[in-house]
Amino acid sequence: MPRPILMAIWLIVGPPSRLVPGSYCSIAMDVFRSSEAVDHLISVARCPIMVDCLTGRTPDHPCADLVLSQWPKEVPVEARAQAWPRWHQLPEPWAGHLRTAPLLFVASNPGYAGKPIPVDGLDGRASDHITTWERDDSEITRRRITALGDAALNAVPYWRDTHPRAVEAFGREVNPGVDYALTEAARCKSKDETVGVASARNVCARNYLHATILLSGARVVLGMGVHAREALGRVLKPLDDGKTDNFFETVIGPRRFLVGLLPHPGAHIPIEKKTLAYNLEKR
Repeated sequence: MPRPILMAIWLIVGPPSRLVPGSYCSIAMDVFRSSEAVDHLISVARCPIMVDCLTGRTPDHPCADLVLSQWPKEVPVEARAQAWPRWHQLPEPWAGHLRTAPLLFVASNPGYAGKPIPVDGLDGRASDHITTWERDDSEITRRRITALGDAALNAVPYWRDTHPRAVEAFGREVNPGVDYALTEAARCKSKDETVGVASARNVCARNYLHATILLSGARVVLGMGVHAREALGRVLKPLDDGKTDNFFETVIGPRRFLVGLLPHPGAHIPIEKKTLAYNLEKR
C-alpha cells in the first residue's frame, strides 16, 4: 500500500486494529483529561526556565540565547528583570485543538511577531494582541486554541506553507486547527531560528515535547526540518518494523503513532522534495 494512503488511514481511523488492542480512540481520550492538557499548556507558557533567563539568574543556561533573542542587548539586566512581564512574548505551547486534532506538526520554534522591544520606554507594555505574562491563564489558553485560522494562515508563512502537507496527508481539504495542530521543538519565539534553537530544543523537548504529543489526539506526527527531527529523535523511539529514514511507527505508553520527518517548508529545495509522497517513500 503506498505510504501516503496508509497515512490517510491512520488519520481517519487510527492504527490498524492488529497493532493496538481495543479501541484506539477510547484509549486516547481516557488516558488524559482535557484539564491536564490545559495545565500543560500553562506550564509551557509560564516556563520557569524562561523566567530565570529573563531575570538574569541563569545567564549560561542552554535556553538563554533563545529566550534573550527578543531583547535588545542595550537593555540592562536590571531593567529587563523589571520589564519583561509587560513586554516579553511568552512561549507558544501549540496552536489549534491539540486534544482532538488527529495530525500534529512539529516545527523548530515559533516566530517573533510585532514590533521590537524598545530600549527606552520600558515603563509601557506590549500591544494587547501580544501574549505576555500579564495575561490570565484563560486568555492564554483561548488564544492558543483559536490561533489557527484562514487569516493566520495568510499572515504566518510557516503555517501557510505547512497547510499543503496536511491536505496531502488527509487526501482532502482540511480545517486548520481542527484537522491538525502545530507545536515546536523549542517553544520560545525568535526572529531567526539559527539563534539559540539548537541548544534550547533538547531542553524543551525533554521538558515538554513528550507530554505534548501524549496529551494530543494525534495519530500522526509530522516533524518539519532538522530541529524537529533532532527533538523528536530524543523523545520518540522507532519500532524496527517498517522503519525508514523518514517514516516509522512508535509507542508512548498505550499510544501508537505514525511519524514522518520532512524538510522544513522554507528549505531551499524543489517543492516536490518537500512532499509526503517523496519523503515517505525514501529509504
